[in-house]
Formats: sequence, C-alpha cells, structure tokens
Amino acid sequence: MRMGTLITPRSGHYLFRAPPAVSAKALEIGRQAFAKVGIIFP
Repeated sequence: MRMGTLITPRSGHYLFRAPPAVSAKALEIGRQAFAKVGIIFP
C-alpha cells in the first residue's frame, strides 16, 4: 500500500459548484478507485 497526501471533493476541477451530495459521492468513488491500485488517503 502507498499513502496519498490529500484527496478532497475539490480535487476534481470538474466538480466546481457541484451539490454536496454529488461531491461526496465523487470523493468516495475516487477513494475506491485509488484503493484498487494500492493508494490510500488519510
């Protein structure tokens, strides 16, 4: 496992002004995708 430094709902610029629920879901999808390749975030 490797440790990422930071991932936030704002990490994807395409989410600018997205509703909070959309941002939260995208953040979870991002965390899961990185975890599949061995990168985890605090």
